Amino acid sequence: MPTLIIASDFMPLTALIFVVLIFGMIFNTAVGMLYSFTSRMMRPGTMKFKLYGTLFGFLAFGASFVGFTDLVNILYPITGLIGFILMGAITIKAISRKKQPTFQLKSLMYRTRSSKTFGGP
Repeated sequence: MPTLIIASDFMPLTALIFVVLIFGMIFNTAVGMLYSFTSRMMRPGTMKFKLYGTLFGFLAFGASFVGFTDLVNILYPITGLIGFILMGAITIKAISRKKQPTFQLKSLMYRTRSSKTFGGP
């Protein structure tokens, strides 16, 4: 960590403070991410939420030992593949959907403009 090296060159006590701050920021980010991930699946405050939050926390802690570069090398291509699959599904849905006539929207706009709200007749 370049900032830690600069801090340790400046003053060793500053490096110790920096280490505590960096670990605090990492912990804060991990807790926030795990909370939001778990709250999308379970209702917060329930026993099930606490159980799954703990389980996901242990899984994340275990995954942290794999190494950031290895995780990126594994997850980045999977995320890209999922993105391509979603783009394909959206494209197929857009092509297969029947096109609705545009005159319905225009007639709705003309009725709205001619209303008393817009100063029409």
